[in-house]
Amino acid sequence: MVTDGVYRYSSGALNYAQVTGRMAGGSVMPGMHFKRGGVSVAVYAGVDMQVHSLSQYDPGNSLQGQFIGARAALDLWAEPTPHSMVTASATMTTIGGAYAARIAAGWRVFDRFYLGPEAVAFADPKYRQLRFGAHVTGLRTYLLNWRFEWHGGAGYAFDDDNRDGLYGRLGLLIRH
Repeated sequence: MVTDGVYRYSSGALNYAQVTGRMAGGSVMPGMHFKRGGVSVAVYAGVDMQVHSLSQYDPGNSLQGQFIGARAALDLWAEPTPHSMVTASATMTTIGGAYAARIAAGWRVFDRFYLGPEAVAFADPKYRQLRFGAHVTGLRTYLLNWRFEWHGGAGYAFDDDNRDGLYGRLGLLIRH
């Protein structure tokens, strides 16, 4: 897994000044995959690496610089009927005590993708965010012998910093 993102927060240690941070990271997590009928469960664990850069030094934020820790993840996929799905995932890292979880349900549309509601939570000891929205999962496109599976979501996010607003995400899974 590779990730990159930009975030902003109000720092109490800096008289509530706005701090902009950037987190880049990667994880290598071997795992096991179990499948029975329409239910699939995958469990992963491994090394997590992160680099946090801030627009200014924040004495109240311990996540500045480079870190190596452990990460674990769990993915569940179930198809209770031929035209429906339920999925749940969770991940946690020892870096900063952060975790995330997502649950979604969907119904097959035009026999091309799943569409439905999703709920997502992100947290660490100092911050929480909840997201509620809709997702598109499993939209397949093909190029030569490669299969691309697109997924995305959009909705509304609520967080501890009173920065409520719209969110969007886009992902791509490549299979050969």
